[in-house]
Amino acid sequence: MAKYLGKRFVALVAIVFLVSVGAFYLVHLLPGDPTVAILGPNDTAHNKAILMAQLGLNKPLYEQYFIWRATSSRATSASPTSPTRPCSPPWRRRCPSTSS
Repeated sequence: MAKYLGKRFVALVAIVFLVSVGAFYLVHLLPGDPTVAILGPNDTAHNKAILMAQLGLNKPLYEQYFIWRATSSRATSASPTSPTRPCSPPWRRRCPSTSS
């Protein structure tokens, strides 16, 4: 029984890893440049380079994946304006009796 559960656990870890890699790469397959969408039509090369560094888009794809994986597992709102703001306080304001 332990051998069966061990095999199933290994399969679960592998499937979760493959699904997360697939989800990450699907986002990168979207057309367009996110810096153009954020900065608008009046962007400059200097502002674009700064924003790419802030978002981590100037790093290799495998590094971006591990950064994305770490930030998504912490359940934080990872944006350039508030990189460490937790997601739970708005939920607690809306549902105080169920979240405590």
